[in-house]
Amino acid sequence: MKQKKKIAPSTHGLFLGLGLLLFLGLNGQQTRFSQVYKPALDVRGIVEKDQYYYGIAPIRVDSIGKFGVRLIKLDSNGTLIKSRDFITNEAAGYYASNHFSIIKTLDGSFVTNLNIGFSNPRKNGILKFDENLDTLWLRFFVGKGNSVPEQLKQLPDGAFVLTGRDYDTIENTNGAFLMKADSLGNYLWHRTFQEPDDSFSLRTRHVYLAPDGGFLMAGNRRDFELNKEYTADALLIRTDSLGNKLWQKTYGSNNFDDFAAAGYLGNQIVLFYPEYVKPYPGNFITTPVFKVIDDQNGQELNTYRFPHIEGINLSSSTLLIEDDKIIGAGYRGQNQPDPVPDPGTGRGYSLALDLNFNPIWYKQYTFRDSTSDPGEKSHLRDFRSTSDGGYVGAGTLETFDTLGTGANLGYTAWVFKIDSNGCLRDPCVNS
Repeated sequence: MKQKKKIAPSTHGLFLGLGLLLFLGLNGQQTRFSQVYKPALDVRGIVEKDQYYYGIAPIRVDSIGKFGVRLIKLDSNGTLIKSRDFITNEAAGYYASNHFSIIKTLDGSFVTNLNIGFSNPRKNGILKFDENLDTLWLRFFVGKGNSVPEQLKQLPDGAFVLTGRDYDTIENTNGAFLMKADSLGNYLWHRTFQEPDDSFSLRTRHVYLAPDGGFLMAGNRRDFELNKEYTADALLIRTDSLGNKLWQKTYGSNNFDDFAAAGYLGNQIVLFYPEYVKPYPGNFITTPVFKVIDDQNGQELNTYRFPHIEGINLSSSTLLIEDDKIIGAGYRGQNQPDPVPDPGTGRGYSLALDLNFNPIWYKQYTFRDSTSDPGEKSHLRDFRSTSDGGYVGAGTLETFDTLGTGANLGYTAWVFKIDSNGCLRDPCVNS
């Protein structure tokens, strides 16, 4: 009679250990932390690789009176284990993009986009670096429009595409731009998109690869004329693979709507942005909106409003579309209907829906345990998924001297890690 093969005790133990790790990972037991990093001003982008986190942070270099860029590497608990600074005496120094400005490349390295502030002609660049934060290459684009990059993506063939704003110094308006570089960062082409009426500015913060190989840009269209009512609308621009415009559409109310983020759910576009609800002295009250958009012509197919969420200066940082959910993230000012603005009520947020746009959660994030510290605001700039099923967010902690003590005030870099249920701390409940 043939005996069954027995598993050695050590191997059996290994399987049990792996099973326990899998169980913990599937049940929301991922690492969570909330950390700040001085003296960096904030973290503009964050990405994870092998349970390490890599970010880009602007710094103020007092010795030369200019700005610089700091690369940071964090361990799985958010502890800073390495940093590297880029400093130049040229013009105003190195500037990091406003958001989402670091990605993991196809070969396992990293790239970020940066520019030299107030340089003439404008100098923008792509920096590629490895896990030790050592430079692999740095390519500058000189005089390719008066461009300020906001985001870059790598394409399946290794090339890079960037979007952001082209500033018109004569008309004092911004046009959106789309630029492509090859896999080594060498310039290929640049397209600028402007409104015929120079009183409107176009700014795109996100770029996506469309199903047909073209590109989708998401951002904002704003009216800056001082003698007219200030308006802003969510913006989408769709191009072919060479950057030629196929269509351009705006979405929203007749007043102030924030920057849009987007993504593809199948062959349809999902658009996410905060939309105007009602005025507030010196500000606007907005609420999160999701729209389903036809990729062929930009037509609205459906609209979903996340229930019972309103706030002053509600912003949208990014949109994640996963296999089973859609997540929008951003920054929220004070709650409504608070009668008086409170400088300590700023916080990051994420809200999740299933693929039928039914709400799953709404969570808020602050650096400290208290969500009502009157001396702090916690701004969220970037939000990404992580390999353990959780999410990592990055931004800045803004500190106020509410007691009039003359304390050191300003901005401090902030990174936090949450689990797969959107939770930073216990008890974890919907805000």
